[in-house]
Amino acid sequence: MADIAWAGCGRWRQEAGPQRSGSRKAAQATRLLVLLITMAIAQFFPTPPSRAHSPYRSPGPFPGEGLPDQTALETTIEGKNQHRPAEDWWLAQIGAPSAWEQVAGGRSAVVAVVDAGIDADHPDLAGQLWVNPGEVAGNGLDDDNNGCVDDLHGWNMVDDNADLRDNTGHGTSMAGVIAAASDNQGITGVCPSCRIMVVKVTGPGGQAQYHHIAKGIAYAAQNGADVINVSLRGKVNSGTLWKAVNEASRRAVVVSGAGNDGSTSPVYPSAYERVLAVAAVGRDDVKLESSGYGAWVDVAAPGSQIMTSRTGGRYWAKSGTSVSAAVVSGLAGLLRCQHPDWSPEEVRRQIILTAEWVDEANPGLEEQLGSGRVNAEKAFTASLQARPLPGGSPSQEQLGHRVEMEIAFDLDLTS
Repeated sequence: MADIAWAGCGRWRQEAGPQRSGSRKAAQATRLLVLLITMAIAQFFPTPPSRAHSPYRSPGPFPGEGLPDQTALETTIEGKNQHRPAEDWWLAQIGAPSAWEQVAGGRSAVVAVVDAGIDADHPDLAGQLWVNPGEVAGNGLDDDNNGCVDDLHGWNMVDDNADLRDNTGHGTSMAGVIAAASDNQGITGVCPSCRIMVVKVTGPGGQAQYHHIAKGIAYAAQNGADVINVSLRGKVNSGTLWKAVNEASRRAVVVSGAGNDGSTSPVYPSAYERVLAVAAVGRDDVKLESSGYGAWVDVAAPGSQIMTSRTGGRYWAKSGTSVSAAVVSGLAGLLRCQHPDWSPEEVRRQIILTAEWVDEANPGLEEQLGSGRVNAEKAFTASLQARPLPGGSPSQEQLGHRVEMEIAFDLDLTS
C-alpha cells in the first residue's frame, strides 16, 4: 500500500510504503524521520487562521478542493428584460442615492470581480470596464510586463488568456449589481462610477479551483484593484487562498458572501479575518433562510430578488449571498471613490461600524449577522470610525496604509 506525502507548493505525491521484510529498527527510524519532517512542515506552513472570534475550526490546508458556484442555490426570474424603478428598492434600503450625490464627478474606483467572466457587450456594462493603462489593445504583447498578454480588461486564470466571456452568467450578474451604468436605462449598480476589472476563475461548469481563485485575487491586487469581490465559497480552509487574501487585503477591500447553506458553518474565503463577510437579508431586514450566519459574519446586505444584468443583454432577478456580497463591494467602491486616502482596513471598518442593527428583525440570531445591514448614507456622513471592531482591534499593520509597501505574492500568475 502507498502513503500520501506532501511535496510542497500545493502538490501531493505518492510514495511507496514500508516493505514487509524491513527490520523493526528500520521501520522505527522511518517513522521518526516522517515525524520530524511533519513537524518541520507544520512549523513553516501552519494551518491558516480563521477569525479569532469564531468558535469554529476547519481542516486545512487541503489544496485542489472545488468551490461550487452559488447559482445553483439562487432564485432566478426569467424574462425580465426591461428595468422598472420599483425594483430598485434595495438601493434605497441601503441609502445609495445619498452616497451618489457626494461621489458625483469624483475618482473612479476599480472593483475586481473574481468570478465567471462577463458579457462585455451588455449595454449596462460595456462602458463600465476597467482599462489597463499599461496595455495596448490587440498587439499580442505584454506591454506592462505583468505576465499577461493583452489583459486590457482583466485575465482568465483558468485558460491563461484574455478570453473573459462569461460561461455561466454569474459574473455578469455580480458586475451589474456592483457597477451597472446610471443612464436611465436597464439597471443601476451600487457604484456606477466604479470600473470593473474582470478576473475569470471558473470553468464551463461554474466550478473553480482554489489555486485559480488565489491567483485571481493576487492579479487583482497587483494590477490596482481597490475592491475585490469574490462571490464564491468553499468549505475547506486553503493555505494558498488564505495567503492570497492576506496579502491582497493590504491593498484592496476583499468581500465575499457567507454562503447559501443556511448554517453557521464558516465558508472560505469569507471566514478569513481580513475578508468582509456578508450575509443576505430581504426588504424587511430578515435573514434569507438560505443565508449563512454566525460569529464570523461582519455585515448583512440586501440579497433577495435583486434585478441585475444577464448575458445576452438581458436582465433577471438574483438572490443569495453572492448578490449581497456584490452590494457591499459596490459600497466599498463608493467609499474608495470618495476617500482614496483611506486604507482597505479603514473602509472595511467604516462599513461595519455604520451598519444598521437588525437583531430585532431576527429573533434568536442576535450577533449572528455581524453589525447589521449596511447603510451607505451613514458610511458617507459619519466621520471615520475609530471604535474597536467586534472581536478586537485591528493591528497597526492593518491600519498602516500611509506606509508605502510592495507586496511580494508567492504565486506564479503564468502557470
